[in-house]
Amino acid sequence: MATPEQVKAYMPNIRRIKSFRHLDDEELKSLLAIAEVIAFDQGTKIVTQGKIGNHFYALISGAADVSVSELQDGEIVINSLVEGDTFGEAAMFLKEERTASVTATQDSVMMCIARKDLMNFFKSNSSAGVKILMMIVFGLLTKLSNANQEIAFEKQGDLDLDYVDTLVQDFMEEL
Repeated sequence: MATPEQVKAYMPNIRRIKSFRHLDDEELKSLLAIAEVIAFDQGTKIVTQGKIGNHFYALISGAADVSVSELQDGEIVINSLVEGDTFGEAAMFLKEERTASVTATQDSVMMCIARKDLMNFFKSNSSAGVKILMMIVFGLLTKLSNANQEIAFEKQGDLDLDYVDTLVQDFMEEL
């Protein structure tokens, strides 16, 4: 698990992790007791799409890209993560394949917590667990809202093309 030296060195960054921002000192100390602090070199694939995942990650320092594999186009970056962001939330609730890959775009340090350890933490620290889960839910709802806006924007583009098609047809009929 995280060594005292690692915790001390990264504490200011850990305090900025969105999912943990409402934890008091004792709650955070208890959480850090089950966390592993891992360094990843730039270019390292941290999570692979299609693999079963059972860890939740929090980016302490560095940056990473979230990408999905397309059949012919390779990988497409769909999000960039910065210090304080988390990923792998679905692995806390589902025993399913990862829906995306995550690759370090800089040398990065992350907290990694196994599903089993986090669930035991929630059971023994219910107040802290509720705070973390509320922040995770909020983060997931924000991601869903952003995805909905992107879909709506794409649909609007389709509607605009339909309108343009009608204009072109009308113009051609007048010639």
